Amino acid sequence: MLYREDNLITLNRNLTYDYIITGPADFSELGIDTKDEQSYYDFMWDRFSLFKPKSGLVTLIFTNRKANKRIIHKQTIYNDIMFKNNFDLISEKVWVKTFKKDVVFRLGFVNILTYRHKKRERYNTLPIMPDCFHYPHKRGSNGFPPELISKFIEVVPGIVYDPFMGSGTTANVCHQMGREWIGSEIN
Repeated sequence: MLYREDNLITLNRNLTYDYIITGPADFSELGIDTKDEQSYYDFMWDRFSLFKPKSGLVTLIFTNRKANKRIIHKQTIYNDIMFKNNFDLISEKVWVKTFKKDVVFRLGFVNILTYRHKKRERYNTLPIMPDCFHYPHKRGSNGFPPELISKFIEVVPGIVYDPFMGSGTTANVCHQMGREWIGSEIN
């Protein structure tokens, strides 16, 4: 089910879902200046603090940001928020998208972090994959490879929620797998 609204509204609906897999929005997608990390942190805090998957599992897929002649380490922001909301980091993967040196705003690799809430049922099943792997990124593609998303979705039963739906890869993969899904996308 697609909710065409700010994910903060969807998260406050108290919907039931089992697993979250998502690529949180970047500074530019939110209209937040990269010099204003606190506003970005606050935006993510408002949303991540409402994550309540029944399995206790949340997977975040993202790229750290190059800006102002430095790297904004989103992993530090996300870890801080998730840890303060009683989630443990249980898996860390790195997807190498490209070996090219001309990547301007984002790095040539993607972080894939999976967290488990300390008070939720323990799922020990996660995709069996190397900690670091290369999967070429298709030029002009905005979403994540469906094959990558399916590896995560297939091991956690139930309803999948993607609060930053973007191009809809998660919803498409769920549909192909016969899985129920919830998505939020404001535009």
